[in-house]
Amino acid sequence: AERYLNNEEDYLRNPMPHVLQMWNSLQRVLDEKVNNIRMQECPLYSDDLMMAGRVDLIAEFDGKPSIIDFKTSSRHKSADEIEGYFLQATGYSLMYEERTGEKIDQLVILMVVEGSNDSIIFVEQRDNWVDLLRERRDEYFDYLNKKINS
Repeated sequence: AERYLNNEEDYLRNPMPHVLQMWNSLQRVLDEKVNNIRMQECPLYSDDLMMAGRVDLIAEFDGKPSIIDFKTSSRHKSADEIEGYFLQATGYSLMYEERTGEKIDQLVILMVVEGSNDSIIFVEQRDNWVDLLRERRDEYFDYLNKKINS
């Protein structure tokens, strides 16, 4: 996806059949819904969150600035099963805002499923996830502090 979005001529290099099938479903979504790329595969960090990561893509999705994360799966999943993905995207959004001053509200998870011709698109609003992300971060740091002090 990164090579495709960078307009590289050889973006698809000798794929296995199952990879080609998943790529075809993702390519349609990219062509129809993604535009105005701000960054892709870029490291981000937050002094406030004390977190870092590498965002897959920040671009417009259906005309709205979005944090876009690509996922593969061996089966169809529901939104209830991918809470961690939304938390990850929320982190990227907060990191990006801290670094640039631009708030990005829309989170998009693009999932391709092996054996399926359709991508699954999950769209959420960042502010629905910020409190839970901070709670999980605090729980993690509490756990680390207990391990260090025991």
